[in-house]
Amino acid sequence: MAVELYTKNVLLEDNGAALNVFIGDDDSSTISAIRRESRVVIDKWSDFNHTKKNFVNDLYELKLSKALIEYFSYKFSLAIKMNKGDELAIKKSLDQIVPHAFGDHSVCSDDRGCKIMGDTYVYLFLPRRRCLTDLNLRADLTSIIARFSQNAAKIAQCGSTQANESFNNLVALKNPKNKHYGGSSSLNFRVAASVCQKNYGYDYTSRILQRLKVKSMFISEQYRLKQKKLAMQNSARKSSNKFKKGRQSLKKVRSNESSKSKKKEGTSYKSGMGLYDVSELIDSNQNILIVDESLPPLDECHIVLFDLETTGLSIYDDIVQISAVNSSNEVFNCYISPSRPMTKKASQVTGLTVIDGDLYFRDEKVNTVSAESGADSFLHYIENLKGPVILVAHNGFRFDTPRIIKLISKVQKMERFCLSVKGFSDTLPIFKKKLPERVRAKEKFKISALAESFLPNVDIGCLHNAIDDVRVMKQLLVHQKIDDELLYKYAKSISSIQNSAANEEIIKMNKATLEIFKNDFSNQMLKKMASNGINYNILKECYEKNGQEGILFLFTENVNEKPRVTKDKKILDTVKKLFPKK
Repeated sequence: MAVELYTKNVLLEDNGAALNVFIGDDDSSTISAIRRESRVVIDKWSDFNHTKKNFVNDLYELKLSKALIEYFSYKFSLAIKMNKGDELAIKKSLDQIVPHAFGDHSVCSDDRGCKIMGDTYVYLFLPRRRCLTDLNLRADLTSIIARFSQNAAKIAQCGSTQANESFNNLVALKNPKNKHYGGSSSLNFRVAASVCQKNYGYDYTSRILQRLKVKSMFISEQYRLKQKKLAMQNSARKSSNKFKKGRQSLKKVRSNESSKSKKKEGTSYKSGMGLYDVSELIDSNQNILIVDESLPPLDECHIVLFDLETTGLSIYDDIVQISAVNSSNEVFNCYISPSRPMTKKASQVTGLTVIDGDLYFRDEKVNTVSAESGADSFLHYIENLKGPVILVAHNGFRFDTPRIIKLISKVQKMERFCLSVKGFSDTLPIFKKKLPERVRAKEKFKISALAESFLPNVDIGCLHNAIDDVRVMKQLLVHQKIDDELLYKYAKSISSIQNSAANEEIIKMNKATLEIFKNDFSNQMLKKMASNGINYNILKECYEKNGQEGILFLFTENVNEKPRVTKDKKILDTVKKLFPKK
């Protein structure tokens, strides 16, 4: 088709014109065929989108991290786009990318910050804000960049085939694939209509009717004008920098959400996940119990209040602040560099924002450390207490506790952490127990709400910063006469919390296999079945061995003086329908 368009195009011949540039991907077969048939010299320009895609694919083959791929992809695009049309400038810029990333600024321009700052230069978008050091990686990246640098002449014009793709899409819209218009006489008219719409816009029909001296209907004329106006507005909107930045931002959000979903699902939908030994599963999971190790005696323990601020509410969001205060009023506070941006809601609540990789609190830049350094400093603070520690947080069991455990595990300091920290406690259920009238009135139990009610001298506007939260929490405990003994009473050991998390994973996996019954049982009933160790594989095996009676027994058997699942007649009738008598 390309050969015919370039060398056998009747329209071009009739107008005495010729094409001398071909824009496409890096497949050489098409341009070779065109050059063989063409009477004029044909230049080849590389399509920028294909070029960038090939470059990114090469980076993925090196198995680089997402952050490095984004960094080098951005630098590659910048080097080409900023020097569009200048072959030598593009070649020079491309050749600077790898040395610059590895701390070699000898080829960088004299006016660049890295040249001026030297060894003190901070790499904002590289891991740990430092230059790369792996020599093997440098050689691989240099080899990849060199291939594109040597073809700077083809890349320089930033050629694009998007107009062709747009036209192809237009033709496809007027020739739906589920209809075989390719074999009908209407095909030529449909393609011609696509050409007219591409060249003249939505009002091409009006032009045709005008040429035919046929009067256009008012309603159809208004419709075409409306469509043309919408198309122009849409084109202007998509061409704006605001839209392009928004598209990039949404792409990152989708990518983050996709990653979060994959992490949340874990192995829930892994092939073969339900293939467990039935008797072993029933024996181990029909009563999911938490094995609780005993805590050290209270008189040996140090009570430490702590609070966290994060980039968002998800368990997968980063911790950006750790604060703590002990019984001697010794305070710990540390800000941590996040690897992802703050969510809009988190920024509004905490006053923390991330700008160009730096953390700001209420528009003032704060000193940050890496996650590993932050965790290490927190451990030093705890270890200096010289004895077993119980960490206490407000709503800790749901929020702070799993997140601090996740951070400590991530930096591989869990063994050291467990030598000092023996358990966690949560002040939220204690306040609810102490203030039943507040529960009945359905009033909030947030620290800010409690402070507003009981500590009139506290400026609640300063709350939602971790260091202020722990200080106010300590005042609230004193005001409500909540002593260490009560905090100790509500404490759980680390092993208990970890076992609970493991059991939650088992429940989640069991429930995932039961999703095929979501139209037959309520979500609560499916969760109850899963929490009692039942999954689809057990139901299947039980039915194959014992029939309907076995399934009913599985649901109604007494466990700890209660039915394993239920004895409700309506639910059991549903079970009978799903598993009829053989």
